[in-house]
Amino acid sequence: MENLKVLVVDDSDLIYMIVEEFLVSKNYTCIRAKDGLEAVYLAYHNAPDIILMDVEMPGVRGYQASRLLKSRKGVRDIPIIMHTTLDEDKDRFWAMSCGADDFLSKDLDHLEEIDFKMQALSWKKADKNFIKEESSKVSRESIIEMLALVLDRNLLQSTILNEISSLVREENLRQAASEIFRIATYVSGHDIACLILKKDKTSKAFIYPGTSVFEKESEEFYKASLADFKKLFSDLLWKNHSCEYIFPFERTNFKDIALHERSFASYLSIPLNGAGGLTGSLHVASFANGYFSSTITENLNVFASGAGLVLSNALLFEKEKEQNSKIRNVFSKFVPADVIEDLISRDSTSAMLTGEKRNVAILFTDIRSFTTISENNDAGNVVGFLNRYFSMAGEIIKKNGGIIDKFIGDAILAVFGAVQSYEDNATRAVRTAIEIKSRLKEISTDGLVLPEQSFSTGVGVHEGQVIVGNIGSGEKFDYTVIGDTVNLASRLEGLTKHYHQSVIVSATVYEKTKNDFIYRELDRVRVKGKEEVTIIYGLRPDGMNNELYNDYEKALSMYRIGNWNTAMDYFQRVLHLYPDPICEMYLERCRNYCLHPPQNFDGTTTLDFK
Repeated sequence: MENLKVLVVDDSDLIYMIVEEFLVSKNYTCIRAKDGLEAVYLAYHNAPDIILMDVEMPGVRGYQASRLLKSRKGVRDIPIIMHTTLDEDKDRFWAMSCGADDFLSKDLDHLEEIDFKMQALSWKKADKNFIKEESSKVSRESIIEMLALVLDRNLLQSTILNEISSLVREENLRQAASEIFRIATYVSGHDIACLILKKDKTSKAFIYPGTSVFEKESEEFYKASLADFKKLFSDLLWKNHSCEYIFPFERTNFKDIALHERSFASYLSIPLNGAGGLTGSLHVASFANGYFSSTITENLNVFASGAGLVLSNALLFEKEKEQNSKIRNVFSKFVPADVIEDLISRDSTSAMLTGEKRNVAILFTDIRSFTTISENNDAGNVVGFLNRYFSMAGEIIKKNGGIIDKFIGDAILAVFGAVQSYEDNATRAVRTAIEIKSRLKEISTDGLVLPEQSFSTGVGVHEGQVIVGNIGSGEKFDYTVIGDTVNLASRLEGLTKHYHQSVIVSATVYEKTKNDFIYRELDRVRVKGKEEVTIIYGLRPDGMNNELYNDYEKALSMYRIGNWNTAMDYFQRVLHLYPDPICEMYLERCRNYCLHPPQNFDGTTTLDFK
């Protein structure tokens, strides 16, 4: 068998070690990249015969790297196999749409599948001489420019914001700055960067020198950056300001003198806006003349719009920690330290730190067709729209006694009864869902391109037992809820689109709130991941009067016992007077069952999607 050179792209040391050992045993030669940026670089400079590409990696992801390689002459002929733990149809679709030649789910117990697929693609040959000629033009910095050109502008900017959004709840300011620097480097590929933040009446700075930048050059860059920062904050007291270095890699030669005297030829300063207004500024520089093109500058401005929020949040977290420390110090003057610690750890706070079981109502909501909205609009407009929606929904959740557990992209997970429990947790959750629905029209969508069905949301509500507490590692944890109740609420929200409903509640919520709201039964389902039957309910439409509702219930009864023809008669009676997507759905089912009677029909529907 021909000895093929394989570029394995994976950020996991363990997975690479296992895959490499297997491939070497099959007479392959392996080289490795840890992210998509490095993969593109090595594809040019090592010209592999085939690429085994992971999807989820830091920085440039597998889909982006694949799309870039497949857009470039020479390297486009290198076969790419997407190798990922993601195995849903949508993941296969995205792999194929970005130009990958095949898709393979990570299954370390069946590594032979890798060999099989590589042999099937081994006939594809790239012009390695041409790739070698092109490699002299390709550097890690130029790859960022290539990426900006090949990806749709909005998609690239959405990717940048998606990277930043994962940092919103980072509490450690230095760690937040370090991650911001990491992403900024991928965005522009500069030689040095500096973050200067307003902290009370002074400033806090972080400098991120590249591997080729030395201390003297860094100091000169910081002086220039600080001068621009002072223009933004003329009212600050210019004393007690601090500066820290953050290095991307361990440096032992940072204090050395550069062999040749040089200076930065390109420089850019960008203000950072946080939740409370102007937070600080980002400064970047390059030794290359005219380095910051319009594309890089635009992407850095988009990046800065998200980075400011992350850093302002981290500043607030740091300030809160400092205030808590001051409070402890004040009380320690009057109360022994061990008594303070005992008081802090008692009662409900103790339960919060260790975790406890509680009965709560879970509300899960997200925006319909948000992917379409993101793809068709400028990233800044999308972020502004999300913030307006989250503010409105958060206000309603808080008013009804709930708390926002987390934001998940465009989704909100809210809990009623976690911190303070009420007898009517379920009622409060459903009332919140209805109020959010009624106030969607207040959200400004000016400047947004919306789907044909306009802007709407889906809400799922369930009540049950969860585990509440601080969950995570010793270094990072969140006060959150986990358990099957949360999962079912999420599933119910996912069903709102399938059943054309704005709100779907579980049988538990229905029983506790049926005297407060007018419902109708929608279906009896087995949701994905659960064997037991779940009865789901929706709010009865305003246009469905009691007479039509009685016909609807009779139709459901006939449907449950398998009397399809009679059920169709009643559903058609409803539809004759009121257009109802649920009746349309059942009518179609009945017609299908008349032609193809199901075996062992028990009136339930098994769903294979989330």
